[in-house]
Amino acid sequence: MDWSIVKYFFSQRLNERSQSKLSNDRYDSVFIGVAALGSLFSRKDVTITELHLVQSARSKLEADIQARPSFDIVTGWILRVIYRRMTALPYPTWLASCTLVHLIEASGVCHELSASSFAQNSLNDHDLKTDLVGIA
Repeated sequence: MDWSIVKYFFSQRLNERSQSKLSNDRYDSVFIGVAALGSLFSRKDVTITELHLVQSARSKLEADIQARPSFDIVTGWILRVIYRRMTALPYPTWLASCTLVHLIEASGVCHELSASSFAQNSLNDHDLKTDLVGIA
């Protein structure tokens, strides 16, 4: 995985979000998930801040599930599953993983990735989606 692409997309979205006056954005669950993982790896013990981040991300993700979820929601769920695989018991982690797989299917990302017609300027986006689905 080319992490420079991921870093570019993330920093671009972070800049857009910091300039936005909206109080709610679908990508917020991704920002919160990254913060929770950062907190997990920066300390030995779980902090109350980390627990609040995890709960906030969960609430946001569950509130944003729609008939056809966006790839931003799928990305947030990927981060949630990664966090749970490192911290939670097997059964709740399995449930989160199953939810993620169903959301990927419902979002249509797999169908997009299997289609052969992609615009040249969306190649990086295609690579990112392929890598994230592979991680899931």
